[in-house]
Parts: sequence; structure tokens; C-alpha cells
Amino acid sequence: MLGCLLLMPAAHAEANTDTPADPSCRVGSIIDLSASKRWGRVNIILQGSIYTLGTQLERAMTIGKVEADILPQYLRFQFLGYYFYHLSSGNQYYHKLRYHLGLGGDLYFYPAGLSWSVRYESTYTLTKSTPYNRLRPRIRCNFYINSSAWQPFAEVEFFLALNGKNQGRADRMWYNAGVSYAINKSNKVEFKVREEQMWLSTPKQWNTYIGFAYKVTL
Repeated sequence: MLGCLLLMPAAHAEANTDTPADPSCRVGSIIDLSASKRWGRVNIILQGSIYTLGTQLERAMTIGKVEADILPQYLRFQFLGYYFYHLSSGNQYYHKLRYHLGLGGDLYFYPAGLSWSVRYESTYTLTKSTPYNRLRPRIRCNFYINSSAWQPFAEVEFFLALNGKNQGRADRMWYNAGVSYAINKSNKVEFKVREEQMWLSTPKQWNTYIGFAYKVTL
């Protein structure tokens, strides 16, 4: 199944772009499948993701992530590399490459825990010569219910444009809330709702996504 997700960008390469202008509010879905493996202080994650918005494929992504502990639990280095096939605000699909460089960490205050990251993001559209750069601070709060396999969470992520005509302006905000369920030590599922507030689109948009993730730890 993960392999199918990784091949989705190519499968949609001939999608029809004759679509109407974006409405100001739409409902979509997110499906994430990932596998991770840790070697000492290094954790490697491979993920495939599909986003829909309205009746359209919004994006199909393949993501590779490397995390390296600097101070175990408290501070880690993060690198992410993306390839994705993305529907732009002009209702055209583009092939894009993206990378993240950043830091993150965890703090625990039982029965809650705090996860944070700050990443520099650079996105290259294959038909354009200049990347689009953003800063993405994120904070997530997890809530632990004694020995329960269920773990509610809430998360916010902010996007700040770093170049182009909107340099220095807020791009968008993600508000996530949901719950994860540990099937066993190696398998976990996650259900969430994401509210996406987009300030730089025309018209400004507020989108709602229903998300499902399946995570395997090898």
C-alpha cells in the first residue's frame, strides 16, 4: 500500500486542469502511510501522502525524513526531502521538490507532553527558477490517559513567507486536533481534523481536512 502511494504522483501526470476557480471554503481528506526505523540516535522515516480537496486530488507526496538526536528527547536535528505533484491556486498541477532543515524536541509534563519544531522550508517548482521559502514553527500537545492506548493531541503550525512578493507576510496556519491509537508497539493509527487558514490565496480560504494515518515502526 505504501508503494502505491509513492507512485501516485506519476499516475496523475495527465490530470485535467480545466476546473473552476477555488471557492473560499472546501472539505478534503488526508491519508498518510509511513514506516520508520531507528539506529542509535538516528531515526529514518519514509512516508507517502495523498491530499484531496473537494472532488480534486490536491497533492500526492513522497517524503523522506532523517532525525538525529543532539540531546536525546530534548533536541534533535531534522531533515526532510519531498517530491510531490501539487494542484496550484490556478487549478494547474505542478511537479515540485522541497526540503526542510530544522530543529525539534520534546518536553513531558505528565499527563501531557509537548512536541515542537522550527523548520526552514524551500520549495522548487520544476517550471520555475526561483524557490519559494518559508519558516514553519510548530507546537503539539499530547495528552496521556493512564495506560490507555488512546492519545488525544492538539497542534498548530504557522507558515511565514521568506521571499517573493509576500516576503515577511503570514502565509497560512494549520490547526490540528485528533487522537492516535497504539495497536501494538509497532503499529499505530491516527485520526485528525485539520483546519487550514490561508491568507495569501485569492480569495482567502478556510479549508477542512479529515485525516487518517497508519504508522509502522520497524
